[in-house]
Amino acid sequence: MYNSKLFISALVYLSISCSYELPEPLPPSILDAGTADFGRIAVLGGSQSAGFMDGALYMEGQSHSVGAILVNQINQTSPESVVFQQPGINSLNGYNPAASAVDTRGKYFIKFIDPGSSQPFKDTHSGEMPELYTGPAISNFSVPNLRSNQVMNPALSANPYYNRFASIPGTSTLIDELLEYNPTLLFLEMGWDDILPYAVNGLTGDENGDPDQLGPADLTPVELFRSSLEQIMEDLITKTDAQIIITNIPDVTAFPFFNSISPIAPINVNEAGLLQAFYRDYNLQVTRYNATAETPRPVIQFFSDDPPNLWKVVVEDPTLPEILLDDGSLLPKYRQMEDGEYVLWSVPQLPTAKGDGFGTFSPLHKSLFFTEQDIVKIQESIQEFNEIISELIVTNNRVHLLDCQQIFSRWATEGIATDGVIHSYDFARTGIFSADGLTLNRRGSALMSNQVIDLINNIYGSNIQHADVNDFRGNEFVNDFD
Repeated sequence: MYNSKLFISALVYLSISCSYELPEPLPPSILDAGTADFGRIAVLGGSQSAGFMDGALYMEGQSHSVGAILVNQINQTSPESVVFQQPGINSLNGYNPAASAVDTRGKYFIKFIDPGSSQPFKDTHSGEMPELYTGPAISNFSVPNLRSNQVMNPALSANPYYNRFASIPGTSTLIDELLEYNPTLLFLEMGWDDILPYAVNGLTGDENGDPDQLGPADLTPVELFRSSLEQIMEDLITKTDAQIIITNIPDVTAFPFFNSISPIAPINVNEAGLLQAFYRDYNLQVTRYNATAETPRPVIQFFSDDPPNLWKVVVEDPTLPEILLDDGSLLPKYRQMEDGEYVLWSVPQLPTAKGDGFGTFSPLHKSLFFTEQDIVKIQESIQEFNEIISELIVTNNRVHLLDCQQIFSRWATEGIATDGVIHSYDFARTGIFSADGLTLNRRGSALMSNQVIDLINNIYGSNIQHADVNDFRGNEFVNDFD
């Protein structure tokens, strides 16, 4: 009893006589711009630079664009406020062009449709078409889905995201709007939206299309990209005194849009039996053809011990050899997916052996899956585009490279950690990509902004403070089951 009283008394004494107050954190240093000129910061780019997230341009995404976060960090310690005006979208859910074929849809969110499923899917909120912007002069000239050759073309006003802030729709050009603003520091992102339309459509577009009539799924031809970027850079160098930071293009095939859905899914014996019966006549025709063919075609097989109780998604493959049937018609070109191939995040629903049989009874169109050859082709195109960007940087000492190819590769292979928090290279709860699988979310945009800050500080001797990545929230998740 005596010892316990003594112990309590000692604690009381210590709490009174040895109290300790944490020191106040040191205030951040006053901004030193170094040789950088923050007088008129501008951004010119595509979806990523516009703050396009979750498949749409909406208020919260736009307010977390790379430029907005960068300027916010400058203003944290700047004695004079730097103005960065975006063409405010004034929309809670935005307009999602990829999901609005039937009605106007907004941003994606991620949901789980089965309590036992590890595979998420995406859905959309209701959306709104972009309204005309009537606010102050802007400094973020980024336009979602912007190709390099459209920067000098007044026909860009057909894009509702540019039309809403164009000074004279159908007459004015994006480059003229930017030159009139006369930036002192420019963040330039070109090429991403020249590559992505071709990639996200499974390479079903034209890789050498007519430069004057590019389709929505076409790759921007390499020489068109070269001439367009050369013209943009010439105008910026000769008509402004801007300090320019230009990004190159990361390996987009590593983005979660292209590798998040496995081509293999579980199946039970009853489902396998029904599917095998469904493809019986098809397999008979293929087997008969293979007996004499120099290039055989695969049969569709749902019973397998390798791997057991799993099936591989059925797809249409236009590269398979033709089989002419007795009635003069052609046998459909079906096969099952192989290891190293992926179902794209653009699928309207997850592949299933039940219901309407998406990926089983109903094979996937080529625009909905990626082959290993597709990956190689996109990576080769990215390399060609990046070489053009590098060549232009060498010719002028006012232009500096933000090496997104190297940065994103490091994030994908080495991981991402900020203040002990691990972030994943996907659209999971800890991920840096938004629900569309192609653009960075708020957290990823903060990471990207910090890379821009590092480059500015290193080149111009500035001391801009990093954004705290852990202050930015991730993606929206919903459990769509009881």
